Amino acid sequence: MQELGAPRRLTGELSRLELTYALTARFVAHVLDRGYDRVLFVKQESLVAGSLDGVFDLLERRSIALTPHLLRPLDPDDELSILLAGVFNGGLVGVADRPQGRQFLDWWRDRAEELCVHDVAAGVHFEQRWLDLVPGFFSEHAIVRDPGCNVGHWNLGEREPPWSLVRFSGFDERDPERVSRYRDLRLGDIGRAAEVWRDYAARLRDAGVTETRDWGYAFDSGGRDRWLRVWGRRPDLRAAFPDPVGDDCEAFGRWVAEHGVHGR
Repeated sequence: MQELGAPRRLTGELSRLELTYALTARFVAHVLDRGYDRVLFVKQESLVAGSLDGVFDLLERRSIALTPHLLRPLDPDDELSILLAGVFNGGLVGVADRPQGRQFLDWWRDRAEELCVHDVAAGVHFEQRWLDLVPGFFSEHAIVRDPGCNVGHWNLGEREPPWSLVRFSGFDERDPERVSRYRDLRLGDIGRAAEVWRDYAARLRDAGVTETRDWGYAFDSGGRDRWLRVWGRRPDLRAAFPDPVGDDCEAFGRWVAEHGVHGR
């Protein structure tokens, strides 16, 4: 944190999940500061399965590279779901060390660090929705149209392997037959792609995910530990918030603020 120059206030204001998203732009700028002329940011829950040279090549000519969630029309309900999350996916963002690339990072950093929450009604999806504005604000942008790049549960229907970058957003190796907690989709529904999911689950286990899942968060407070003990005693909370220090952290925090004090 100190080396990145991140404001100390963020560690107290944001959850672990929110903090990782809020610091994305600052982290990319930090890597550029270390002497790299092009950076590809790849979000957690990802597997680089092939070459990303095509994206690096785009950054020879452009300052910013964005990957859209979709490359072709779907049914209106699916498209609306994507619009709520954002046209572009924050799981892969490329930036070149040029003036406009730096301007983009400064702008994105200020927005994400000020308002990095999941509030669809307010038009905010952590750091991601801000990317929708990039084509209008920054002329030196490129849109990655490689169908093998940034594949996830939201676009499996339009993408066929082999892939270069796969996002496993919402996947939990403890429920390995479910593609994502965000969709009612099983591995048996996704054809050849199921082998990619199984391979990723095996990689997580080999990397020690069972052990690291229980590691503490350095900026947790004693109050959070107390509420996690309450969560552990209540089956209803465990069902409603399966991952209270990860993907469900924000929702669990709202429950604590609104109902926990009176319901513990």
